[in-house]
Amino acid sequence: MAQFPLDPKLARCVIAAEKLNCVEEILKIVSVLSVDSVFHSSSNVSGKQEQAANIKQKFNSSDGDHITLLNVYKAFVSNKNKKVNFF
Repeated sequence: MAQFPLDPKLARCVIAAEKLNCVEEILKIVSVLSVDSVFHSSSNVSGKQEQAANIKQKFNSSDGDHITLLNVYKAFVSNKNKKVNFF
């Protein structure tokens, strides 16, 4: 785990993922967890808080926050060549 340039908890997840046959998904989740936030805070923009919450809700998963982040990653990859204007 010391060889990974990650928080030890995340490194442990990557190592365990091999045994669980989900390395690709874990790497995506770890990459999203390694940045500050994937959600834009619109708290300073008048009237946009509710719209941002509604958009974020589309990615939510009842399986937990990590699956929500995986959904965000997948949406990003599928739309990376498209210009998306949420607001």
